[in-house]
Amino acid sequence: MKKPYYFKKLFQIVLLAIFIVLLSTGTAQLEGDNFLWEISGEEGEFYLMGSLHFMPQGSYPLSDEIYNALNNSDLLAVELDLRELDQQLIQQYVQENGLFHDETRLEDVLDEDTYEKIIELTGDFGLAESQVNLFKPWYASQVISDIIFQEIGFESAEGVDLHMIQQAEEQDIKLFELETFEEQMDMISTMDIDLQVAVLKDTLADLDYQADTLVELVDKWHEGEVEPIYEFLFANREENPDIEEYYQKVFDERDSNMKEGILELLPDYDKPFVVVGSGHIINNEGLLYLFENAGFETEQL
Repeated sequence: MKKPYYFKKLFQIVLLAIFIVLLSTGTAQLEGDNFLWEISGEEGEFYLMGSLHFMPQGSYPLSDEIYNALNNSDLLAVELDLRELDQQLIQQYVQENGLFHDETRLEDVLDEDTYEKIIELTGDFGLAESQVNLFKPWYASQVISDIIFQEIGFESAEGVDLHMIQQAEEQDIKLFELETFEEQMDMISTMDIDLQVAVLKDTLADLDYQADTLVELVDKWHEGEVEPIYEFLFANREENPDIEEYYQKVFDERDSNMKEGILELLPDYDKPFVVVGSGHIINNEGLLYLFENAGFETEQL
C-alpha cells in the first residue's frame, strides 16, 4: 500500500487538540492582551504561554511584551521540538499503531453514514478508500482534522511553539522538552476502540462551522481572549460525555505531568518561558488551576 502523505506529518496532526479553556479560574487574572501569563510562588516564577500549533501565514510578529518576556528568560520549555523528530520513526509508529493488521476494517467499526462521510472527505483530498479503510478510528480523526486545517490555510510550520523556538535560538536561549514522542502518541493510540469511534464522530460534527470559526479564533488568541475559544471547542466536553475519557487522557493527565515537569525546572533556571498548547493552560484542571491550587499567583499579561 502506498503510504499516505499524512504519515510524514502525524505528530503535527496529533497536536491538533490545542483549544480548551477555563470558564472559571479561581484567582487567575484574565484581563491581559496576550495568551501569556506570569506565574510566581515560593518555588520560583516563570512565564506560561499558550500555543496554537497550527497558524496561518502572516501571523507574526507577536506583541513586544511576548518577545521581551522571552528575552528575560534563560530557558524555553516546550512540549516537543518538532524539528528533531525522526520521520522514519513517525512512519513506523503509524504503520504499527494507526492501521488495522487483522481482518478488521474501518467500515466494520463505524455506522454506514459515518463511514461514507469519511470516504467522501478523504477522497476529495486524494486518498483512496482502500487506504482509508485500513485506518484505525483515532488515526482517521487526525487525518480529517488535518484536512480542515489545510483547507483554511493553517500550517504546522507557522505554529506558535515553532516560532518561539526560532526566537529562542536567535537569543541563544536553552531549549527543554517537557514530553517525549512516545508519550504524546500513546495517549491517543491506546484508547479503546469505542472511545476512538466517539472521538471520530465528534470530529466530523459541524465541519464547515469549525473551519469558519477557527479563523476568527486566531484573532481572539492574538487578543488574549479566553472565553470565545472555550465556547467554540471545549463545550464538546460538557455536551458529549462519550468523549470525557479522551479529554482526561489528552489534557487532565498530561496537564498534571506538565506541572510537575515545570516545577522541576524552577530551582535551576531564572524565570523559564514555557510554551504549551493553549488548552493545557486554561483547561478546567489545567496549568492555571493546578498552580493556583499549589499557592502560586497567576497574572495574564
